Amino acid sequence: MQYFFILGRNPELSCAELHAILPAGWRPVVIFQNVLIIECEPLDASHIMKLLGGTIKMGEILSHSTHPISHTTIVESLGKTVKDKKLFLGLSAYALDKKIKLPNIRELRKIGIETKRALEEQKYRVRLVTSKEVALSSVIVKKERLLRQGAEIALFYATKKNQSIQPLTPETLPLTPQLIGRTLAVQEFEEASARDFGRPERAMSVGMLPIQLTKIMLNLARAPKTATILDPFCGLGTVLMEATQMGYKNLIGTDLDQKMIDATDQNLNWLAKHNKPFYDSGETANVKLLTAPAEELSKHLGPHSVDAIVTEPYLGPTRDRAELKILISELSTLYIAAFREFSKILKPGGRVVFIFPAFKNGSTPAKTSDRVLPEIKKLGFTPIQLLPSDLPNPYHLTPSPSITYSRPDQKVLREIFVLTFKP
Repeated sequence: MQYFFILGRNPELSCAELHAILPAGWRPVVIFQNVLIIECEPLDASHIMKLLGGTIKMGEILSHSTHPISHTTIVESLGKTVKDKKLFLGLSAYALDKKIKLPNIRELRKIGIETKRALEEQKYRVRLVTSKEVALSSVIVKKERLLRQGAEIALFYATKKNQSIQPLTPETLPLTPQLIGRTLAVQEFEEASARDFGRPERAMSVGMLPIQLTKIMLNLARAPKTATILDPFCGLGTVLMEATQMGYKNLIGTDLDQKMIDATDQNLNWLAKHNKPFYDSGETANVKLLTAPAEELSKHLGPHSVDAIVTEPYLGPTRDRAELKILISELSTLYIAAFREFSKILKPGGRVVFIFPAFKNGSTPAKTSDRVLPEIKKLGFTPIQLLPSDLPNPYHLTPSPSITYSRPDQKVLREIFVLTFKP
């Protein structure tokens, strides 16, 4: 089967996450900007989208056509649907190469109106859902009942000589520059917002790890649900909260500050009362909280007792930053000491998903990773490539040991690494 994924703000990170959780044997067909199309065995889209942090929509490719997309091809791709309820219909348009000029909003709406009329001639009651963009947002798709009582039809446009598709199209299929898909699930934005803003303990002054990024990091760890996962800089408990939601059963959180441990405890208790895990096996997560500096973890945890470490460490003061060289030196010393402890408590073959801060400093960011990586490699930690080597490359996604996550206005960038441990 072929599926499409509408990727988030950072396509590289979204692809790395998908590479980590999709079953073996999946094959990329095309990637361009925020669209990834793959071939894969049948997937449970609803379950996958609850786990993903970096993907906005997921759907199934319904048909391929060498003819221009029209209301006729859309109606044919819809197949039979129930007629006793009103059908909510929305269209979204995406480009698969840079030479394509997508239909504008007026043109897309015209296709939608023609599709609506064609369906009404077949005795359907149809309401056309539109927006001010050529691609409907996940909020509109969910709130306008397109998943529960209708369909969002995704229209993918490409030129006939699109070289990014042709080499990867199976021999059994002709080159098909026009694809029609149907959205199956969207990102869980409401639930994530409720967990973020509803939890009793929030403190922007100490920095807040975004929930969607947290989910990505947990997926990059590739740990089984029974694994013991440690967050040694647990702060307000975001990693532990999302891990319990995703079905992990053995969690450890440590922090230097007792106030942070107390805040994590309150947030976890609140979560247990107000949220049901996505992946619910009926077992309650076992969460252990300890007040301990990352430089002394081996005093509190057994040798090689942890399967994976997922964390955003202390990134430095939020205000009145010291001279950049001094700050990077101090943080690097902390991180190297933490990894020295990781080498004592992490199982051989275990993974560390770690955020290294990079500070905007002219045209080239100043990276803490430049100072830390040479030292922790001596301890047995090796960065891994986060992207598969066979991604089609019109978007120039290159296999890399790190991916940077940031917003345009951020002064501190998050450089994400996944490292494996071999003593």
